[in-house]
Amino acid sequence: MSHPTEPAPRTALLLAFDFLPARSPGAAIRSSKLAQHLPEFGWNPLVLSRDEGLPGPEPIAGVIRLRNPVPTRLSYQLAAAAWASKACNHARKLAQSTPFSIIYVTCPPFPLAPAALALGRDLALPVVVDFRDAWALDPYAGGGLLKEAAQKALCRWVYPPFEANLFRHAHALLMNTPSMEREYRRIYPAAADRMHHVPNGFDETAFTDCPHCGGPAVPVVGGQ
Repeated sequence: MSHPTEPAPRTALLLAFDFLPARSPGAAIRSSKLAQHLPEFGWNPLVLSRDEGLPGPEPIAGVIRLRNPVPTRLSYQLAAAAWASKACNHARKLAQSTPFSIIYVTCPPFPLAPAALALGRDLALPVVVDFRDAWALDPYAGGGLLKEAAQKALCRWVYPPFEANLFRHAHALLMNTPSMEREYRRIYPAAADRMHHVPNGFDETAFTDCPHCGGPAVPVVGGQ
């Protein structure tokens, strides 16, 4: 009599411009922690992220770093678009030997999202888009009158068609805040059942050595 076997883990492709260790850790933590815990739920993460030339070991196995063709100091959005194109081309080659079951992309930067959608279409895979911030709804205004005017023009005339296409075709859309989810549900009611509020949280295992969090006390050098 044969014994039931556990299903083989599936592979999730994660596209993350920032991934720990990163110069922008705030943007990297959410996706890095997701990748760290995916194996607990039967998924193997395969991460494509930007190579910033930082020392130190990778936080998990299965991280591939790709150099950015365009320096971010020239244009952050242009650099993100160039990297997204490079990463998706690399993913198409990887798919020939490593089958993926799903594509996850975290934004901003937002040029990654349309590129991931095109990749999902080419590979016939569902795409999950994680909105850490809003896109065309971006309420940020600052940096001087010219920059503020440019941002308003982009959010009003340039971003909405790309955003609408994303909400039409993405398999799932994750929202960081309740207000973002409410507003996007109002604008794109047809996609409401694919929107999910996934707030930021914390990893308890990251605080096991914190004396103020119930973990073992850390000795103070020279103290009493």
